[in-house]
Amino acid sequence: MNALEIILKIRGRFEDIIMRSLAPKVKNVDYVYHYTSIESLLNINNTNELWLSHVSYMNDPLEIKFGINTIINILEKQKTFKYVPQIIKNNLQTSEQYSLDLKLDLAFVFSVTELRDNKPFWLQYGNQGKGVSIQFKNHEILKTLSKYISMINMYFPVQYYSNDYLQSDDNITEFEECIIEYYKYIESSFDEKELEDINVQREIFGMSKLLSCFVKNDFYKQEKEWRFAVFAGMGNENVKVISKDDNARMIYTLCMKNNDLFNLIENIQIGPVHNKDTKVTSALELAIYKKQNMFYNIEFSKGVIK
Repeated sequence: MNALEIILKIRGRFEDIIMRSLAPKVKNVDYVYHYTSIESLLNINNTNELWLSHVSYMNDPLEIKFGINTIINILEKQKTFKYVPQIIKNNLQTSEQYSLDLKLDLAFVFSVTELRDNKPFWLQYGNQGKGVSIQFKNHEILKTLSKYISMINMYFPVQYYSNDYLQSDDNITEFEECIIEYYKYIESSFDEKELEDINVQREIFGMSKLLSCFVKNDFYKQEKEWRFAVFAGMGNENVKVISKDDNARMIYTLCMKNNDLFNLIENIQIGPVHNKDTKVTSALELAIYKKQNMFYNIEFSKGVIK
């Protein structure tokens, strides 16, 4: 079996085990919230695009490494894996040494939270309370966004682990079982020589990195975060570079049609710093109506930020 055939089987099994088998086990919530700036909301309105951030630009630069090490720990505890944990370790080391993660392992995420009108989120993600919180219909996010993506994509709540890789009580019960089943398939389906192929190893590491997007240290457990993640190739036309805070950053632009994006939105809340300034809400309501031909009654936060 050549490398391309192996890679296609690895991807296909990822979809079967991780995405289709795990998804029904998730305890769903009705709504999730994305805190951002007014500028970003207007950009979403004007372009009908969601921007997904490259995982290397996360607020915690060690986040993805922690996620990958958590996956390695889950596998090594089984004491039955001969090749996969070492493959992941080697590629993680190479990625760190040569910064290949920025060029080859293009995983992008869009983050939301279960927490409504939350002061820490306003301060950290909502432009210090001057931004907005966009309320999304949670059960429709994956169905809508995946229509516009041909690559592997996932939408799950983040799974939280301690520094000792102990899982939180709120984690999906079958999360580790599905991970073990997936990598057992890889080891049982391909021999050592086939797994030595550099492209096959990069694929295994890439799938591991995508999984790691859904693992965080339980220090962040109170955030109750969900993520939509996409694994894209370097040549993908939706992968773009923007200037932000005087830095160049990679994003994935997910452009939608026919009001699909705004049909996902249940409500919009303005940050507490604006303190019931109706000029702000009126302007935003007008901007959305003119572009989307949809009317949103923008609410004020009930919080206080001094």
